[in-house]
Parts: sequence; C-alpha cells; structure tokens
Amino acid sequence: AISKLLGQDINLAREPAVVNLFMSGLPLLNDQEEAKEVYPRMAQLLRQGGDSMKRHHPHALFVCARVFMTEDVKEEMKRGLAPVAKTLASQIGKAGVQAVMAKLTEAERATLARVIG
Repeated sequence: AISKLLGQDINLAREPAVVNLFMSGLPLLNDQEEAKEVYPRMAQLLRQGGDSMKRHHPHALFVCARVFMTEDVKEEMKRGLAPVAKTLASQIGKAGVQAVMAKLTEAERATLARVIG
C-alpha cells in the first residue's frame, strides 16, 4: 500500500517517516504480486538519491541479497535488482558490504558476492 502511495505522489519519498515505513516492510518474499510493485519502487527511490533513502542503503542491499535467493521471486525481478545491488555496494563501501554480509546466510553471501563482483 505504501508503495502505491509513493507511486501516486513521489514527493512522499522526501518524508523520512514514509520511507522508513516502506523500507521496514522489506524484504517482501512471499507475495509475487506485491513484489512487482515494491522492488521497482525501491529501485526508483534509490535512483532518486534522496536523503531519506541514504540511511537505508545497507538494508536495501540486504533486501537485494534475500531476493536473489528467494525462489518465489521471478528471475526478471532478480535481474532488475542486480545493477541496484552493484550500485549500493559501491555507495556503502567495503565496510558497509561486510556488515551486510554478516547478516546473511552462507548461500546468500555467495550469491551477493557473485552479483556485486
């Protein structure tokens, strides 16, 4: 629902409370219909680069890693998130990536490492 609101009024992306609420609901792994809306919206918010999203970059990379390993998420969606993950990794730096990796399973770490190079 929050993703749809952001789609109707992108100015809401400047509101930290809205962005925090949106990001706190991720990763969304079991609802394919909602995932079609949510992950492109997350990518859009990240591209816009607002201050409200910067603090969520590590969590967004974590979300990408979880999505890459989730069977219920379509391959097209995963391919679309790969460049997002690469950009996030470069933005948060080595220490940030290591902090995210520490929260992942071994398989998720291996997949994320492969995706971000």
